[in-house]
Amino acid sequence: MTRLIYIALVLIPLIWPVAEESNIEETYASIRSWYRKNKDKPVSFYQPAAGKKNPEPEIMQIILIRHGKPEINSNGWFGYKRARSYIEAYDTVGVHHFNTSPVALGPDENPRLYSSTLNRAYDTAYKIFGTDNVIHVDSTFIEFEREIVPLPIILPIKGWTSLSRFFWILGIHSSAIPGFREEKSRAAYDAQLLEAAAVKHKKVILVAHGYLNKYIVSSLKKRNWDHSFNGGNDYLAVQVLTKIE
Repeated sequence: MTRLIYIALVLIPLIWPVAEESNIEETYASIRSWYRKNKDKPVSFYQPAAGKKNPEPEIMQIILIRHGKPEINSNGWFGYKRARSYIEAYDTVGVHHFNTSPVALGPDENPRLYSSTLNRAYDTAYKIFGTDNVIHVDSTFIEFEREIVPLPIILPIKGWTSLSRFFWILGIHSSAIPGFREEKSRAAYDAQLLEAAAVKHKKVILVAHGYLNKYIVSSLKKRNWDHSFNGGNDYLAVQVLTKIE
């Protein structure tokens, strides 16, 4: 009998973390399922079902929103000089009006809100959250920097930006802008900043940019955050990351 008690005392601490980890994975799966069921509605912070016998553990969530469609004409064909002027203007304009908000807050929710300093991101944040919420604007959340490669060709603007990004990733760019590795490091720093805010506030929202958000998601996943909802890469696309404390 004494031997059985000894064995139990040895095995229980070994089994308990496995059971706890299993419960955590079940909660993550439940959260992902909840978002799938509500995918046709504006994205919100996860709301656990009421009346559960065993309350779910406390969770932290970070919502990333890409800015809306910028108010700038991108039609037509662009030479190098016109493409460069377009990119400069792109960083100053606001966004078109959108009828449906990509994110909805509950009446008692007061998440920590962040925005990039670039106008297309801040204007999006303002259009979603208005003046009733404090928006913390920070230049660390600007988009990965880029420049137009000086080539003697004519392309649609998307062709210019895609080609320029390709060269930039390969390291072919001027010293006036950070390289790909530096910008990925900034995204990792931003992920840590958002995580620290989530530890304090539990619910965090960032309105920023496509490339930056993509690498913040990657960095948070490396920090054991669960990618609970993936809304794609279009304008106003939303990503949700969850971590159980």
